[in-house]
Amino acid sequence: MNIKEIHLKLENLLKKSYSPYSEFKVACILEDPEGNLYEGVNIENASYGATICAERSAIANAVTKGVRKIVSAYVMTSSDSFISPCGICLQTLVEFMPANSQVVLFNNQKSYKIWKLENLLPQSFTKKDLLNE
Repeated sequence: MNIKEIHLKLENLLKKSYSPYSEFKVACILEDPEGNLYEGVNIENASYGATICAERSAIANAVTKGVRKIVSAYVMTSSDSFISPCGICLQTLVEFMPANSQVVLFNNQKSYKIWKLENLLPQSFTKKDLLNE
């Protein structure tokens, strides 16, 4: 899928965000090595700690379908700015994506920037840390 098609899918997906408290909408599409796409949106809760970010929503969608490797992440917010996924989401992405994978951030102005995951979370905690490697 090309970047324009991804952008259009994200715009439509963003409308499904459940964000009645912050009104800050986030949509995420993840791509596996075969080109399959997995969608997620942020889901807020009156108990803010129970809120689910779009990136983790998409990861849950992919994992539920048996996916264990993601090669690209596409994230759009309702902001004029380019907003990086939060630290928890980046750490969760690290679990399923190689460090050099691309994360494409879209704003609401039809623009995007491409980052490497390792640049967004340069000192991530990984399986290697658990194995003392």
